[in-house]
Formats: sequence, structure tokens, C-alpha cells
Amino acid sequence: MRVLKFLLKRLGSIVVSIACVVAITFAMMRVVPSDYFTQLELRYGANTAGKQMLDLQRQEYREIFHLDDPLWKQVGRYFVRVMKWDFGPSYKEPGEAHKITELVNAKLPVTLTVACAGMGIALVFGIPLGIFAALRRNSWIDYTLTSVSMVGQVVPPYVLAVLLTLFFAVFVRNFQIGDSFPLEWLALPSEGWGSWKNVVMPALALGAAPTAAVARYIRSSVLETLEQDFVRTAVSKGLGRLQVIVRHALRPSLIPVVTVMGPQLSYMIVGSVLVEDIFRLQGLGSLFVNAVNERDVPLVITSTFILAATVMLINLAVDILYSVIDPRIELK
Repeated sequence: MRVLKFLLKRLGSIVVSIACVVAITFAMMRVVPSDYFTQLELRYGANTAGKQMLDLQRQEYREIFHLDDPLWKQVGRYFVRVMKWDFGPSYKEPGEAHKITELVNAKLPVTLTVACAGMGIALVFGIPLGIFAALRRNSWIDYTLTSVSMVGQVVPPYVLAVLLTLFFAVFVRNFQIGDSFPLEWLALPSEGWGSWKNVVMPALALGAAPTAAVARYIRSSVLETLEQDFVRTAVSKGLGRLQVIVRHALRPSLIPVVTVMGPQLSYMIVGSVLVEDIFRLQGLGSLFVNAVNERDVPLVITSTFILAATVMLINLAVDILYSVIDPRIELK
């Protein structure tokens, strides 16, 4: 009952928060210096007749999209549609009632696949590296892993994406010994979508920084947990150091990792614009950027909604994972 009450309370607060974010976005789009039609005029130019047509089209759009309605009514109407997973038409194609929904349904799986793959890389490599560094504390191995992890955190994903492209798409294809290509099997496509190979480089580019963060947090957390009384008791029973870490110290040490991975996953989902552009991935990032540049208000609102909902739901999942990892933590 307590868990259900917690979930209902958090979901209620999430709905209110998203409504506030959407309302603020609606209000901001009303006061921006230029609108969709101003962008069209700047981009393509317009003579007197063209300006008159744009003015007529602007008035038509105000009626189609109910732009003259009060703010609360616009936000309420939007949420009624969203409950049915219907984001309505975009400014570009006002005649297609479900255009934005189709765009989101097509692009969301791409972004989620790359983000989850990057997260998987971070956990699969970061946790063992952090444990290994903790086992070799203050040794050259520990210093090397710590230094490499710091480098991994400061290198921007788009820079790493370029380096990966140069290696996996250029170097391995041109590396030649005699008439053979011994590294050709490592070649990966540098753009497009449709195969698991298209996921590898974007996932590596996005997963490098989280891998370094996980390794550092696991190392620090494991070293702190090893000082606890229950770990000393396990060591006194004759268990090896690695066994103590895996059986007793690792689980409570995951709490800081879960804390840091929540924002990291949110960033990989909503902040992978440049990486998607480098690898020509048709994900949410390019959709959101184009919406802002073109002042496509319905698409901008949908972008804001998805970003806010993603961050808040991931934070809720992180709070739930706390109690799963450590039963002493209560959801209340």
C-alpha cells in the first residue's frame, strides 16, 4: 500500500510538472521575436503578393491550431490528445492529423536503441573496471584506470564519434598488407540505420563518458563499502577479496552508480543531437533541432513534452531501483 501511494504521488507530481513545462513552452513560443511564417519569409523571400498570402496562411493556422485560445485551454487540449498518444499535426503538414505522432514513432526507437546500447556498454565495462581498480588500490593499474576514465569523461561525444569514424570506417578499410585486408572485418558503416553494425559507433561515442563515470563511482563506492563492519566479518570468515566484493560489497556500492546513471541516460536520450548528425541517424535529436529552427510550434511542444517526461520518468525509475538494490531504503 505504501509503494502504491508513493507511485501515485510521484506520478501526480510528474503530470503537474510536465503540465507546467508545456504551459511555459506555449507561453514562450508566443513571445519569440519570429514565428514560423517569418522564418519562411526570411528563408525564401516574399514580394508584396507573397506577404499577403503568408498573412492569410498565418490567420488560417491560428484557426486550425486554436492559437487565439487562452493558454489553459491550449494546454488542456494538448494533454487530452497526449493521453491518446496523439501529438496532432505539424505546421509543415497541417492536413495530416497524426503527422507528429508518426514522426515520433519512427524516430524514438532509433534514439532509444542507441541510448540503451550506450548504457549497456557503460555498465558492462565500467563496473568491472571500477572493481579491478579498487582491488589494485594505489597501484599503477589503479592510477592508469583513473586517468583514462578522467580522459573519457572530458572528451566530447561528437569528437569521439569523429575519431571512431576515422578508425572503423576509414583506417581499417585502407589498412593493407600485400594484397590482403586483415582488419577489414572490423569495418563499420559510418551512416544509416538498419543493422546492428549501425549501432556500434554511436553507442561507443555516447557510452564512453558514462563508462568512465561508472568506473570511478564503483571504485570509490567499493573502497568505502570495504570499510564497513559486515565486510570485515565476511573477510574474517576466510572469503577472498574478490568474493567479498562480488557477494557482499557490490550491491550496496551500486547506489551511487544508479544515482549518476539516471541523468546520464537522460542525456544520451535527449542530448545526442551532434552524434546523430555525424552518423546520419534519423533520431529525436535532429527532429527537435529542426523544430526549434523552423519555429514549428506543435513539434516544439511535443519535443519539450518528451524531454520532460523522459527525465522525470527516469528519475522515478532510479528511486525505485534504490529500494530494489537496498531493501533498507523505503519508498515513502
